Amino acid sequence: MTNTLETIFSEDNMLAYSKACLDLAVEIPDFHKKKPFDTLVIPSRGAVPFFLGILYALDRMSEEWEGEFKEFYEALGVQPMLAPLLPPDSRVSNTTHGKKARVLLIPFTADLNVEKFDPTQNNEEYTSSTRIYWANVTASFFKPSEERKNSPYFRSFADVVLRELEGRNYLAEIYEAFPKIGRFAMIDTVISGRASNDILKAFDLLAQVERNDELMPWTFLIVDENGRKLRQDFALYLERKRMTGQVSMYKIPRIVSEDEGASLLGVSAVMYPSIMRSSKGLALASGLDFFVGAGSWYLGSDLETESGCQENFKRFMDLVYSGVEVEYSRNLSGTSTDGGLGKFREKRTDFVRYAQSRKIFAGEPNVAALKLDRRFAVSSPYTTSSQVLHVPFSERATQRVIGKLKDIPEVCVKPRTD
Repeated sequence: MTNTLETIFSEDNMLAYSKACLDLAVEIPDFHKKKPFDTLVIPSRGAVPFFLGILYALDRMSEEWEGEFKEFYEALGVQPMLAPLLPPDSRVSNTTHGKKARVLLIPFTADLNVEKFDPTQNNEEYTSSTRIYWANVTASFFKPSEERKNSPYFRSFADVVLRELEGRNYLAEIYEAFPKIGRFAMIDTVISGRASNDILKAFDLLAQVERNDELMPWTFLIVDENGRKLRQDFALYLERKRMTGQVSMYKIPRIVSEDEGASLLGVSAVMYPSIMRSSKGLALASGLDFFVGAGSWYLGSDLETESGCQENFKRFMDLVYSGVEVEYSRNLSGTSTDGGLGKFREKRTDFVRYAQSRKIFAGEPNVAALKLDRRFAVSSPYTTSSQVLHVPFSERATQRVIGKLKDIPEVCVKPRTD
């Protein structure tokens, strides 16, 4: 195990991880100055630690650099849910109101194992449909708050999942009050490229249907294993996006945090497969299918209460921030011969030892910590290899939720075809 952890969290891997954070901290403000956007969407758990590393780098840069770096950093505002994960002494606002660059969390997570819940279902179909669903939820933010509340996609997320199932009215209100999007950008991670293809193609289609090109985001992608895992068909699409200036790619040797649970991501994902399956029987008044990619995010510390998740994540991010200091000195400052490399090496060694002793990959989300409404009886929950919690409900509870979905205007039962 020691050799494995030494390999995963090697000096080269961690410094490349941190350098990607620094490179993005340099490019995003420059891009924002040339092509202003008001919202930065984080669509995956894998993007969270990179975003935090970007914030740390921006804070560091704003101390020595004027212009777009300082302006962009001071313009940022995040949703309160993200505030507990921010770097130490962060000056980023934990409100999005009145800020020129708002950060929006959209739980596009589609690491599904629906077949474990129901072997007759096609997992790939659910994965693609889930990402299309969340693209439609994101599109609802292009409407003012009052109009957004009428969107069946937004209401299924805010009213049914957050309020009805999870009792998180405060979070639903935060999403309801989020300022209207004019233009947006995204930060995401890439392994095979399928997720990015699914998401960006969903936005391509929405832009065409809505006749609004602003629904196609500018996307910053961190690519695992220097692109070696990219499937050719997915890579071709992303390359076309890159050639048209809609995508920037940052290839690194290993995204050490990818699919490793909240200990390295800071965020836990929950999916409700019985709701997904039953929603296949729903449609909109327009005749379109209304598949609901029912799921949400929690802070890892909220769901993995006995695993030391919060401490694990803090130690991991401290190592990332230390790497940012080294790369900042090497690439931007030049004020120190050591550049914090000695301190970084000590932190890396300590983290590897800690990771081995605490088994940081072993934590699993705790269903009881969800505090779901007692009316919704859970039936045989399970987790995927990347610690995505799947919570099926009893048939009676599932139909109760479907009833709530059918109460949304525009939503109806799909007509029988036999």
